[in-house]
Amino acid sequence: MLNSILTKLSENHRYLLFILWFLLICTFASVLEADYVLFDEDKVILENPLITAPLSGDALVNILTTFNSNQYAPLSALSFWLEYNIFGFNSAVSHLINLLLHIVCATIVYFIALLLTENALTSWLIAALWSLHPVQVESVAWVLERRNLLHGMFYFASLAAYLRYLVTARRAHILLATVFMLFSGLSKTLAFFLPFCWLLIDWLKARHLSWKLITEKLPAFVLAAVLLFITLYAAHGGIADSGQGILNWRIAAYNISFYVAKALLPLNFSATYEINRFGAETFVGAYFYFALCVVFALFICRRRRLVAFAVLFYLFHILPLSGLVRVGYQFYAALHFMYIPLLGIIIAAVALLKDLQKAWQKSAFTVFAGLLAVMMLATISYDLCHVWYNTETLFKHCLKHDPNNGFARRQLANYLEMKMRFDEAALNYRELIAHYPNFYVGYHGLGRVLMTLDKTDKALRLFDKALQCDPRRADVLCDRGYILFLDRKYRAAENDFSQSLAYKENQNVRFLRSSARRHQGDYSGALGDMALILAVDTENFAAKIGLFELFVEGGRWLQALEIVLSIFSQIADHPQKWDEYREAFSTPSFSLMLSRMMPYNSLITHRLRHYKIKMADSGWSCIVAIFYFDAVSEVR
Repeated sequence: MLNSILTKLSENHRYLLFILWFLLICTFASVLEADYVLFDEDKVILENPLITAPLSGDALVNILTTFNSNQYAPLSALSFWLEYNIFGFNSAVSHLINLLLHIVCATIVYFIALLLTENALTSWLIAALWSLHPVQVESVAWVLERRNLLHGMFYFASLAAYLRYLVTARRAHILLATVFMLFSGLSKTLAFFLPFCWLLIDWLKARHLSWKLITEKLPAFVLAAVLLFITLYAAHGGIADSGQGILNWRIAAYNISFYVAKALLPLNFSATYEINRFGAETFVGAYFYFALCVVFALFICRRRRLVAFAVLFYLFHILPLSGLVRVGYQFYAALHFMYIPLLGIIIAAVALLKDLQKAWQKSAFTVFAGLLAVMMLATISYDLCHVWYNTETLFKHCLKHDPNNGFARRQLANYLEMKMRFDEAALNYRELIAHYPNFYVGYHGLGRVLMTLDKTDKALRLFDKALQCDPRRADVLCDRGYILFLDRKYRAAENDFSQSLAYKENQNVRFLRSSARRHQGDYSGALGDMALILAVDTENFAAKIGLFELFVEGGRWLQALEIVLSIFSQIADHPQKWDEYREAFSTPSFSLMLSRMMPYNSLITHRLRHYKIKMADSGWSCIVAIFYFDAVSEVR
């Protein structure tokens, strides 16, 4: 009975694929209810001007020529750009696209396995174990990893096309494999490894290394060189210095064995595995773990060419992502790195299972073991998908497994602060200070909370401590400068804003410095800042209002008249924004705007140290406050 069912299934790929798709939808469907998370999705997607730009040729060129976060992934940005212009920011749509891409990848993996093993049921088991593994949840549930899914889809398509080339010997198939490699490289430049992977397949298929094998792949090798150059160029600013070399080798050795452990023992998953708090002593045993993996690999690879291929596939694909070259924020592991390398471990495991079947001559046991593994992985993945429901559930889950995870604690605190749950946010920032007394983040975050609660004296002391930990933090300097500004210490505020601009250029911080200079009667300096703002953004209406006020107060009437004409021209060109413009004119009232423009008003009050209008009631300070909160969000 069982054999007849299996035989019928193996004769029809559609049945096997329908079962696979059904399992994938049941397992990952809950991600459609998930929100965008405060884990780079806000910066890279929601606040990215490349993505929110209207459909145009110029916007397309900008996407194709821009490097983001030390990497080049224009195809991912292109997909988000098109999605935004069609659907807007809709987390359900974003997650649905991710899920569909993962289903496509699983389908291609099935056909890759079929070309490698020539057995439909074995191929289905490989595709199911690979696609339902909990390691893959991060790539599906984290919208940002659309780039990983696109990279994987075209990467696997390239492998499938090359395997098809080995069957047909048609040049069209290797050309198609190279085209897919190009698209994979536009998703992630790590596609430079594909021609070497093709050579690995040649070895598996017993094709002897020859000049012909190299020349047939020559266009792909040229493309690989270009992608490698782009990878190194994009990552240059974030690569750790040579002093990290020895530690990086230890981290890489640790990670290679760590990923194997996570693949074979899928327990205690977390979105972040942090390394920046660890010293070299933590990884003393890394070489031992790696040696164990090598010895085990050599043992299982004996006289098993497919297993050896799978082990080498894993090793070669994970090595560039293992931490040997550290780029960006230093996690020692990220599960989405395993999206492609996991296939090697799964193929090796299934091949060994098939060997056991032959040795024991018990096919029923093998089928049962395989299905049990599939259902177990699907259950774990189903539960893990719910962890990605929102920022709070995600990072609370991380802290449950690692209470000292500073990154997770920081992201959770930021999220609670954004939701105005200040007591909970303060509690998490205090935990950060307790565990990381030499790290600025806890002091800065708690200071922001206290500043929002009008406890400015305590906030100022915390900002001072944060700057003692890291004196080059532009965001902390901006926050401290704003408190000093509210306290009418304009010279000190100006100094903080100037230092902040020296470390990181920001138009809104420049607006704050202009206001601090104006209140000291330094009209030339204030006008200079406003002119720089408008040089970058000629349509900045609030900056035009500020410049108009400065010209009037500084007695430059003709220049003020020119700005008035420019303002009315902008209003005429954009009548749909009239309500927005009117609000800028009358913040908090039109009469107060006129009163604060009295000739040399700021200069006189600053010299006499006599302020008739409290800052909280000043219309100018309201405008500054609006710009301040924009500045803080940008600097962070």
